[in-house]
Amino acid sequence: AEHDWVLGGRFIKMEMRGEMAGQPYEGVGYLGYDNIRGEYIAVWMDNMNTGITRTSGKYDPATKTFTESGTFSCPMTGEKDMKFRGEMKIVDDDTLSYTMYNVGADGKETKGMETIYKRVK
Repeated sequence: AEHDWVLGGRFIKMEMRGEMAGQPYEGVGYLGYDNIRGEYIAVWMDNMNTGITRTSGKYDPATKTFTESGTFSCPMTGEKDMKFRGEMKIVDDDTLSYTMYNVGADGKETKGMETIYKRVK
């Protein structure tokens, strides 16, 4: 993965390549702060989905965690607006984790995926 500041330092561009469920996986997204809305916003696109995922959320400096919520078009179930919650946590100076939880119709969450990013020095 590569994460770089873009557009005058207003957004972070996140690019990822790897494997998911034994298949090649690649994605790109952008994360930034919307001054008008007073919240963080993000978009994500990848090669396993034909939709664009949009989220919004907050950052908690005490826990170093960005929590987002949104919907996505689920290629596995065909659901058009599957709800989810994501947590991006700064573990230490060289480690970032991202965990996604699918939210069922009953409001219960199920862990959908987890990615651990380690800085290459």
